[in-house]
Amino acid sequence: MRHSLSTLSSITAFLFALAASPAAGQTNPELKAQPLSTDLFRCYSNGSGEVFHKFCVSRDGNIVRFESPSGGQHMGDEGYVLCYQPLDLRKPLNVAYDAGSFETGWGAASFSEPAGLNKLPLVITRTTTDGAIRMKQTFNWDKVEKDVTISMDVTSLSGRWSSVVLDRYFDGDLDSTAGGDIYDRSSGPNGLAAPVTSVAGRQANGLMLVGLTDFPVTSVVPFSGWNRGICKQPGVRTPTAAGDWVGRVSVGLQGAQAGGTENVKFIYRAY
Repeated sequence: MRHSLSTLSSITAFLFALAASPAAGQTNPELKAQPLSTDLFRCYSNGSGEVFHKFCVSRDGNIVRFESPSGGQHMGDEGYVLCYQPLDLRKPLNVAYDAGSFETGWGAASFSEPAGLNKLPLVITRTTTDGAIRMKQTFNWDKVEKDVTISMDVTSLSGRWSSVVLDRYFDGDLDSTAGGDIYDRSSGPNGLAAPVTSVAGRQANGLMLVGLTDFPVTSVVPFSGWNRGICKQPGVRTPTAAGDWVGRVSVGLQGAQAGGTENVKFIYRAY
C-alpha cells in the first residue's frame, strides 16, 4: 500500500510524541528525549570472537553499548537517578535522572581524558539544573575481567540535605533481544572486595551490575513498570521468569547529605 508524504509525516509525528510521553506513575512531568544520552561518544574494544569485549559511553555518561562475546550486545537504556531532600521536609523532593532515552534535571556535561584523546580514564561531569549538586563520573576498564568501573563523586554545592540517594540502573537486553532475560540478585562475583551486592541478567550470556559500597540496595523491576524518576524503586522476587526486566542498585550518600562529597563505585561485568 502506498501512502502520501503527509500521511507518513503524521504517523511519524504521532510515534515520536508517544515515545516521549511519560510512563504511568512517573513522578516528574518533564520527561524529555535527549539525543546526547544515547550517542556513541567514546567506544573501547579488545579481543575477538569469544573473548571480544566492547563498550561505549554517551556524552552524558551512560553506558550505551556493552558487547561480549562478539555479536552479543546486552545493553538497552542505562543511566542514573539522584534524589535529594531538603532539610525542610515541607519542601518537595528534588530528582534529576538520565535513563538514556529520557532525562530531566541535569545540565550539560563536560568531559576530560587525562591520559589523552580516546584513552581511559574518561571523566564526565554534570551539575543539576538547580545548581545544587555536582556529579563526576570516571570510567575505567579491566580488559581481562571484562569489567567497566564507574567511580561517581557526588558533591553538594548547597550545604546539607535531609537525604541524598543515588541509583544506577540498566535495561539489559541480553544477547540483542528485549525479552527472554532471567534476572537475579546476589552477592558480587568472586575476587571483588566485600561488601558488594549485585543484580544480573542472563540468557546464553550475562551482564551484572555491582555496587561497590556499604549497604547497597538492589531490585529488579519489569521494563513496563520502570519508574526512571524515583530512587529505591521496589522490585519483584528473584530469580525472575524469562521476560524484559530492569536491574537497579541504590545507595545512600551520607557525605553529600552532610554537605560534602561522597564517592561510590559501580561495576558492569560480562559473564
